[in-house]
Amino acid sequence: MERRFGQRTRVISDVVVYNQGLPVAVARARNVSLLGAFVEMQPELLRRHRVIEVEFSTGTGALGRYHRIPAMVVRHGERGVGLIFETSDPVTRNTVQELVREQRAAASVRETLVS
Repeated sequence: MERRFGQRTRVISDVVVYNQGLPVAVARARNVSLLGAFVEMQPELLRRHRVIEVEFSTGTGALGRYHRIPAMVVRHGERGVGLIFETSDPVTRNTVQELVREQRAAASVRETLVS
């Protein structure tokens, strides 16, 4: 049964997954919301309920920045893991909002180009 709490945006974004501060996978985010994301990777690399960090990039070129967002693994799927972001910190919450805004804008451009 699906338990989604936020509007998801389809994305194709490479991310780096960190477990206990060490990179464990270069993966691909497939959808993102203000509350979490689904990341395509080998799910056996991470246990459920493990707190990890996911590094997203925002912006492009010289304006690009990297952001590590703390998240908890809440679901294993055949193709990856479902994450819930830990956004109790205002800076992290603002970062997630910026990421989602940027991804929604990019998705809108992709849809316009396809139409």
